[in-house]
Amino acid sequence: MKLGPRTRKRGQIDKILTRKRETVARMRAGPPLPARSSPRGGAFDLLGPRGTDTSTTSLVTTSPFEPGGFRAVVVVACDPGLGGEGYERLFALRTDLSSLRADARIVALDFVIHPVQLERAAASGADAIVLVARLVDDPRLWSLRDRAQELRLDVVVEVSSNEELERALSQGVDVIAVSLRDRDHGRVDETVARSLIEAAHTRARTMLLSAPSDFAGDVGKVDLIVFDPPVGPSEGTSALVPGTEPA
Repeated sequence: MKLGPRTRKRGQIDKILTRKRETVARMRAGPPLPARSSPRGGAFDLLGPRGTDTSTTSLVTTSPFEPGGFRAVVVVACDPGLGGEGYERLFALRTDLSSLRADARIVALDFVIHPVQLERAAASGADAIVLVARLVDDPRLWSLRDRAQELRLDVVVEVSSNEELERALSQGVDVIAVSLRDRDHGRVDETVARSLIEAAHTRARTMLLSAPSDFAGDVGKVDLIVFDPPVGPSEGTSALVPGTEPA
């Protein structure tokens, strides 16, 4: 029997929205953060030619780097549901990367529903932000995109359907993300991910998000793969320079 909207079981998206509304309310009630680092943009200029499948990274919640001035794109989870520890961890990572003279760009991965999250990301040292199209309607999505650009943050739009992909491309989005895990159920779906990556990779840079740490499937040409952490966030994971393999 098909359940009506009043009785259907709540999916993960509903729970995410409830949690993020509470988070946003706390952010808005608290004092504003001073700007600690100016976003540099160009987060994806380090990846080389578009659609060449040359870059892999891990989801980072701590800083396991060694000095040496390497180049990398680092994706940091800022939501507990993604294994993250908030924007304070992002700021600590930015500080560590700066002290190591790393030519690194930080992409904040969060479930963004309000501009205050963008302001927190920019103040904490992010260079780019992921916006999940499923979470908000189109007017709010493009309003968030515009505010992010005002803050000098590069914008990634995560899509989960061809309709969302086409709308994002029609708005000039040039970095498209696809989650390997369905956001509502947490199931890995290579078929949908591969279809969206193939449709996007000739028209935009592409990121594959939420890949299991042991993922070895084929989703076609993708610029950046972001693996789920294989351990708890307090233990951290490794970040990889483009062209290397996950540990």
